[in-house]
Amino acid sequence: DVMPSKRTRGAPKKFCSFKTFGDRQASRPMEHEEDCFHCGDGGELLECTICPKVYHADENCSGLPQGKIPKGVWHCPWHSCWLCAMRSSQAGGMLFHCSYCPEAYCFECCPDEYKQQPSNTKEHQSLAALLEKQGVKSTASYMFFTCKECEPRAEQLRKDRELEEKRDQERLRMRQLEVAQARKRAEQRARLQQQYHEQQLRAEQQAHALSQQNTMSFFGPGGMPANDGWKEWVSQDSGRTYYHNPSTGITQWDKPHGFMSSSVAHHHHMQQQQQHQMRLQQQHQMQQQHQMQQQQQQQQSQQ
Repeated sequence: DVMPSKRTRGAPKKFCSFKTFGDRQASRPMEHEEDCFHCGDGGELLECTICPKVYHADENCSGLPQGKIPKGVWHCPWHSCWLCAMRSSQAGGMLFHCSYCPEAYCFECCPDEYKQQPSNTKEHQSLAALLEKQGVKSTASYMFFTCKECEPRAEQLRKDRELEEKRDQERLRMRQLEVAQARKRAEQRARLQQQYHEQQLRAEQQAHALSQQNTMSFFGPGGMPANDGWKEWVSQDSGRTYYHNPSTGITQWDKPHGFMSSSVAHHHHMQQQQQHQMRLQQQHQMQQQHQMQQQQQQQQSQQ
């Protein structure tokens, strides 16, 4: 086990630039990683031709003797068996790859404990999808396992993922709770507004009913003033106005207290009718505004 050396992180540096026929036919360019697949440090890194892995050009990380940089195509240690050095093309196109380091085996050399590890897990599917996204043509022949040296790291990464998933679930739960509380507050506001408008409507109806009672007590049938039986007449001799009450038989020149002529009563009656119509229009407008507010609140709560 090689202890990682302390190197400064930085973008990988290409030591060689070349294109093969396979590269020209690739659907997307290879997106190489920024840290050495063996030691995890950055710095000047050598890129694998057929996968996104990068390595330091030394014997410890990339297996290159005396750091000699190859010319042309270079396949990283992840694509050859660690015991027999057989490449994937020589092993029927299939190798067992450690998910966290360059350790790889052909079928014959792979230890049984690695072969027996669960395959096609969610973690393996995510890794295969990431490799193809980074530019690997196909991962159908890739078999993944976790070597003994990488098990603590894999376990820690699994715990980190589980913790992050729990945090995501908690954030989602809190978001759903906030949405539910916002919807509940909107419904409460809508109920309070409905109650307020209903109270206003009842108050307007009561005021109108009271006004109608007062009007009926003051006016007689047909909207004419009752005037306690007094009627207005005009003298043919003098042209003066006098007042006569048939119920009591009293006739007098003086205007009775509280007497209202028919013209004034008609004008007063028309004013009351206009005020009533205005109140009805205001109530209708308030109801329309309340309905619009309820629709907007429902749309906001659904969002």
